[in-house]
Amino acid sequence: MISYRLRFLIIFSSIMASGCFCAAQDSSRTPVTMDDRPDTLLEHCIRWYSEGSYQKVIDSLSPVSDSVSAPRNYYIGLSFLAVNNYENAIVHLKRSVRIDSTNTSRRFQLARALYQYGALKESRDEYETIVCLDPEYFPAAFQLGLLLYEQRLLDEAAGIFRQTIALNPRDFLSYYYLGMCYLAREKNDSARAHLSACVTLNPNHIAALTALASLYYTEGNYSEALRLYQNGLVVRPDLPDLHFKSALCYQHLNNHQEAIVSFHKAIRQDSLNGVLWGQLGFSCFKTQDLDQAVTAYRTALEIDKDNPLYYYNLALALEKMDSTEQSAAMFHRTIAAYHPENIANTYIQLGTLYFFKKQLRNALTAYRHALDYQPGNKFAQYYMALTYDQLKDPVNAARQYQKFLSLAHDDSAQMENTQQARHRLQILKRK
Repeated sequence: MISYRLRFLIIFSSIMASGCFCAAQDSSRTPVTMDDRPDTLLEHCIRWYSEGSYQKVIDSLSPVSDSVSAPRNYYIGLSFLAVNNYENAIVHLKRSVRIDSTNTSRRFQLARALYQYGALKESRDEYETIVCLDPEYFPAAFQLGLLLYEQRLLDEAAGIFRQTIALNPRDFLSYYYLGMCYLAREKNDSARAHLSACVTLNPNHIAALTALASLYYTEGNYSEALRLYQNGLVVRPDLPDLHFKSALCYQHLNNHQEAIVSFHKAIRQDSLNGVLWGQLGFSCFKTQDLDQAVTAYRTALEIDKDNPLYYYNLALALEKMDSTEQSAAMFHRTIAAYHPENIANTYIQLGTLYFFKKQLRNALTAYRHALDYQPGNKFAQYYMALTYDQLKDPVNAARQYQKFLSLAHDDSAQMENTQQARHRLQILKRK
């Protein structure tokens, strides 16, 4: 005999089976989907988006996105944006904004998508609309300032960054970009103040450190520039440009030993930079390390064989080493590489080399070439007269002294040479 409890379980199971069968029949006729529960679908898509499953959001929302659901269009737009599909992202984000035009967060994402797509005017319009809707929406104001700065609309950008600083006085990036706006406008005092504020708020901001250091450098305050470049090297010791600029400061401060150390550090990180080798050669020359200077200049010329300055400085170093023939050869290479307006000075230097080595005919030829390129060059005229004088050619010496005195009669810088020329001219006329 079946107990009461067992009979109850049999009846209950039959009822449940029947209910499930009916539900199955109903389901086959009208299937239940996430779209029948839109809030559930949106919740799933938000979760997938936050997990980075952007394609899943796109696949789920694309068939059901419509013109009346701002959230659906927003999240499918964000997902397209995340996979760099800007055109579809913009379509859906615009639709989201049209449906809910006062939602600044959605409009911000549209502005960002337009900016990344290159539609800068539309992006600017959206950022400006956001700032009008909510003047305290800091991200939109900052991005608007950045967009204006990149378009070199510096006065407008500066106005926006002043607003963002008022909204967030500790935002070092706003101080940096406002400082750069002033710097571009050559308002150096204002630039210095705001770049300094940026560095105070964030001592690791390399761009602000180097911009501020460069400002001090151009103003001739090499000690302060050096301090800032050195602070930058604490943060980024791997940047050759900071070592290079530190070395230039040391040069201006006449500390060539430290300059050499800094140039070597820069060269270890950027050995194919001819400028580094050329400047190293200059500091070595200043410390009388002529062998190292010659090596540095030769290395610079291997990298940049058409640079006349390297030939010229190499010639000077070789002259100091009494390598007259090699020095002369480098002066000739300088002349071949120089632009015409600089050739005269190089010929004068070559003539002076020959003059002091008592190779007077060669000196005379060099000075003639200098005057061919620059007939009014006072130094060439004076030393040409001296050379004729040394060659015991009084007629030509007197003629050249007279030409020199005509050129230099009102030049106080030539006073000593003028007195010497008058003295020699009087002597020659008596002969």
